[in-house]
Amino acid sequence: MEKFLKPEGLLIVLAGLIFLFSSIKGVSAADFQKGLDAANSGNFPAAFREWMPLANSGDRNAQFNIGIMYLNSEGVPKDTKIAVQWFKKAALRGAERAQLLLGKTYYFGQNGMTKNREKAKVWLNMAADWHVKLENIAGARAAMQQIIALFPNTALAETAASRLTKWKDR
Repeated sequence: MEKFLKPEGLLIVLAGLIFLFSSIKGVSAADFQKGLDAANSGNFPAAFREWMPLANSGDRNAQFNIGIMYLNSEGVPKDTKIAVQWFKKAALRGAERAQLLLGKTYYFGQNGMTKNREKAKVWLNMAADWHVKLENIAGARAAMQQIIALFPNTALAETAASRLTKWKDR
């Protein structure tokens, strides 16, 4: 009685798992694109149907787009609280646009959120840090410029300006 896979059996299992995961990724990408095509053509209910399973499985881009749909009442009833919940999920997974949007939302007290400058700082810094980590120069500059514009004459703005200077020649 064998309890372990023989090397050739293990290779077959690994090949099967690689195929399974690569095909799942392909389906997800196709579903996201179907949702994007539907949204771009104004068919928001179809976009919602494509993106919601992806959003529920943790796709940050789908989460952000579901948030936009709730924010703008596109295919779903307008609900800013649900929109912000989706933006937070997307932001915590690294969606820079969601991080910037949350920073501005808290700074200005928009979309049903009360003004909270400390939370605004957290989200804007997260966006800047994410862009720096990815070496996305344009994104890092945009996030740091938002910090400088919204929090002038503060230590936070000075830090952002210093970081921005490091990216000047890139």
